[in-house]
Amino acid sequence: MKPFSTFLILVFATFAFSCGKSEPQASIPNPGQVIPVSVLPLQKGGFSSEIQASGTFTTLDETLLSFKIGGIVSRVLVREGDEIKAGQILASLDLTEIQASLSQAKLGYEKALRDQQRAETPGSFPYLIAFLSAAETQLPKI
Repeated sequence: MKPFSTFLILVFATFAFSCGKSEPQASIPNPGQVIPVSVLPLQKGGFSSEIQASGTFTTLDETLLSFKIGGIVSRVLVREGDEIKAGQILASLDLTEIQASLSQAKLGYEKALRDQQRAETPGSFPYLIAFLSAAETQLPKI
């Protein structure tokens, strides 16, 4: 029972001391009221505190570059910090994928021309009907 009574006395004492006088708080000045201040002379000195920060560093003259077509860059012809002129080649792309796409487009164009010639040939109507029925049978499989 003795530890409990000691505990109660400590709690009561803490409560009693915390309810004492508090220091007067500064009042908020009214608008237009003059607040006295003291001014110290400016002195030159060193600053030895370390500052750590994270972020993105960029310059004012940085420009975003892009190609008209996508691809893999094979060569970069300038280095960071080099001065460049309008029209100067900065990098080149690997043309393997581009050439493959171009060849595929040319083959598609040539096939379209052949199909147009077949459609304009007299008597090609049965061919077109057979082509249409073959396409219709393939449609449900897709």
